[in-house]
Amino acid sequence: MNPLLEAHGLTKRIDGVLIVDEVDFVARAGQVTVIVGPNGAGKTTLFDCLSGVGTPDAGSVWHRGEDVTALPSDALARRGLARTFQRSSVFPTMTVADNLMVAAESHRRRGLLRGVVGMPEPRRLRHGAAVREVLADLGLTPAAHVVAGELSPGTLHLVELGRALCTGPDTLLLDEPASGLDDTEAEHLHQLLHRLAARNLAVVMIEHDLRLVDETADVVYVMAAGRAVVSGSPKDVLRRADVSSLLFGRPS
Repeated sequence: MNPLLEAHGLTKRIDGVLIVDEVDFVARAGQVTVIVGPNGAGKTTLFDCLSGVGTPDAGSVWHRGEDVTALPSDALARRGLARTFQRSSVFPTMTVADNLMVAAESHRRRGLLRGVVGMPEPRRLRHGAAVREVLADLGLTPAAHVVAGELSPGTLHLVELGRALCTGPDTLLLDEPASGLDDTEAEHLHQLLHRLAARNLAVVMIEHDLRLVDETADVVYVMAAGRAVVSGSPKDVLRRADVSSLLFGRPS
């Protein structure tokens, strides 16, 4: 399986504090790669550097074999790298379906504002099939015409994921996608992530639900104090005494 997303020696300081410290990272097509670690480990800052939200101070980011370190997030999105955030960025006064429609249109037209305003009906119809497919994938079809501001936090995470999928990515970065989901929704997410990987996407996520990580991940990276301290399969990584101590403050 070929690497779709790589980082080499990635380093980032914020206000002089070292947050990400020479991290090497690989995400491959067809795999679910999960980053775990205690709060303050540097996980979200690493995501920022990988997705063009932040620029690393040193090191490089490669997507599909090309150096994309200096590219901003919108340029990376047009290349097929989509990212979700812990805090939802959906439009609260729009329906779920229209939120997804806007994401599909803004990606095509290279501009969020242009995607929101004045979408012609023919293009709306063209995007409709893709939006319906994503809604069905996420189990959101019953909520398609519900205003997003009326949804639970967990469902908003799914809408955020749907918006990312509507851009047609090959690489998907998800920041705590299971946050706010109940057990049934989390199981649905687990199945969805495997379906996405089976379509040859590289799925990368930050996650604190270790049961979901254990059941879903192909590869786990453990971060601590800005460094990727260990990586491997969930079976090999999550059962290590030093990892258990790091994540729970006690030996396994």
